[in-house]
Amino acid sequence: MIYGYNGLQAAANGVDPRVQECLLNRAYYHDELVTIFKDVAASDRPSVPTALLSTIINRSVESIFPDEAEIIPPEELVDVVDSLLEETQFYEKLGLIGTEGHVTGTVAIKSVYEQLTKQWTLDIHPAEELIFATDPFNAERIYSVTVRFKYLTDERNVSDGSPKLYWHQERWTDKELLTWPDQIVTEGQLPDYRDEVATVIPHLYGELPLTVIRHKRQLNSPYGQSEITPAMRALARRLAISEAGVDLAGQVISKPMLVRVNDVEQRPIVIKPAGVIDLQGGDTENAQTPSLTALEYQDTPASIFEYQRNLRAKAFSSARVPNPDDELKMRMGATLSAVALKALNQPFIKRTEGLRTQYGKNGVVAHVEKVLRMGKRLSLPEYAPVNELDPASYNLGFTFPPFFEPSIEEVQAEVNLLQSVGLPPETEARRIATLLGIDSEDVIQEMIETAEERQSLGRIDPSLLQPDPNAGA
Repeated sequence: MIYGYNGLQAAANGVDPRVQECLLNRAYYHDELVTIFKDVAASDRPSVPTALLSTIINRSVESIFPDEAEIIPPEELVDVVDSLLEETQFYEKLGLIGTEGHVTGTVAIKSVYEQLTKQWTLDIHPAEELIFATDPFNAERIYSVTVRFKYLTDERNVSDGSPKLYWHQERWTDKELLTWPDQIVTEGQLPDYRDEVATVIPHLYGELPLTVIRHKRQLNSPYGQSEITPAMRALARRLAISEAGVDLAGQVISKPMLVRVNDVEQRPIVIKPAGVIDLQGGDTENAQTPSLTALEYQDTPASIFEYQRNLRAKAFSSARVPNPDDELKMRMGATLSAVALKALNQPFIKRTEGLRTQYGKNGVVAHVEKVLRMGKRLSLPEYAPVNELDPASYNLGFTFPPFFEPSIEEVQAEVNLLQSVGLPPETEARRIATLLGIDSEDVIQEMIETAEERQSLGRIDPSLLQPDPNAGA
């Protein structure tokens, strides 16, 4: 089954709705108000970016791929994997992989071996660049992936001197690569490859050199669901409207209007250009009775700021990502322990652990393991330790820092506990070393010796507990 638009469909339709959806989500992520509010007159369009969806997604990506995240290879492959991660800029690209997955719902990472440089590549392709051919009964079983994207060249258009834009299309299977002649981009049209003959190039990778990551899996589809759902877009749109004083129909709310604040009282309000509602201001003589425009605000709190806070809180709650407003309140109040913070953030932790599996173990880690297998099939000498029949020979770990670092007091309490329960000196020292983030074997040996000395000082000589045979003689 083909998912995405092939050349025939592209020529017939000219517009790919999946691509349009991705572009719309990008507009919301980047707060491109011109695109988001293209149905609103320029003079009435909101001008204040909300940064709502970008904040949610950035915080989510940072939690999935924190700076301290690290791939742990088998001892025999440490040098190979370290070199591979460095030459592909693996860690530097994790943020982009996470962002593309959140925004478009699907991201593919591709690695090929460049014979000229003797190095692997790591390319990132979001959902709008991907066309899948899958098993008709199992959409997650992918037979081929077509990658189609635009790129700029040094050539210039004669008309305006702008760089020429070209389409590139390639198709990967587990045995071969197909490429088509590049086509000049025509505004408003997708490329048509029906009359083009593809060049077929066999490869020895033995599997697809791409790994597909789905943000949220969809039933019987190779594509994932974006974090930016229609409901999230609606919240972001409402927030932009409330900050700019534009109602849902694109009308500028500039006249004083009445907002119901209780069962009997109505107050005139004015929404200023900066988005402030002045409950004390307004022209009461010209204040109108509630209109359709005013009804948008009748069921909201009197303060527009409270209304905006509620919108943001709803968005963060829906995404299960910590709300910065709540974190600010926590910082202003009593200091919470790491245990308390974990308890308060369980939905966020559970969500992140699931996404770390999606993007980590089943995503980027699986891809690096795939590269190790492909390197073995290419008979690259440094990949000799890899045994395809023994996954343990190339299995990679992926470690993360704790969600919330314990306070100094919590660390000290844990150290005191470990020192008081009578553990063997080496066990005690190594657990304390792990707690303190110490991995130097020399330092750990010193800690073991210190533990032995401390425990020996507190230990009673067993001979002292034996009865004196001369006693009473």
